[in-house]
Amino acid sequence: MRNLKKIKWVWGVVLMLPLLFGSCNNTDDVQSIFTGRTWRLSYIAQKGKNGMLDPYRFSDVTQTNYNAWDASTGDRSFRIDFDGTTTDNVIAGTFDGFGSVTMTGTFQADGKNNEFLSRVTKSSQSVSSDNYAKKIIEGMKNANSYTGDNNNLYIYFEYQSAQQYDPITLCLVFAPARS
Repeated sequence: MRNLKKIKWVWGVVLMLPLLFGSCNNTDDVQSIFTGRTWRLSYIAQKGKNGMLDPYRFSDVTQTNYNAWDASTGDRSFRIDFDGTTTDNVIAGTFDGFGSVTMTGTFQADGKNNEFLSRVTKSSQSVSSDNYAKKIIEGMKNANSYTGDNNNLYIYFEYQSAQQYDPITLCLVFAPARS
């Protein structure tokens, strides 16, 4: 009887070994997240808040300007395509933004620590007085991290307004563009 208990215990340990020594992949599939689709900007939000219900309001952006960027009724939009190659779960490549804001540049995203760096090499906006478009460009220029998957992409950046003492973290919120 005692030997039977030992055998069960040994088998239990043997069966648990794959769980103890198996690797857990806590990294993002950056190639899948960034490439293979066009991302459309939904809104800009403050990190940690539900931007869909409460998007961030810039003091220098008018309600008319916000209405122009409304996804369901507005006539302005921003879409972005990423293209790159992945080595050691870090993707590096180029991006092209188009719509009411056009921009090109380079980027790098690390799937292990979610660091995101971008360099905007060229940018313009269809309406020169569009302050919301300027915030999109500023966000891509100052991007420092990301989160996301194949359904959502969040690109974070630090924002310092004249009314605030400390900078806050804002987020460009993207969803896959519909054809």
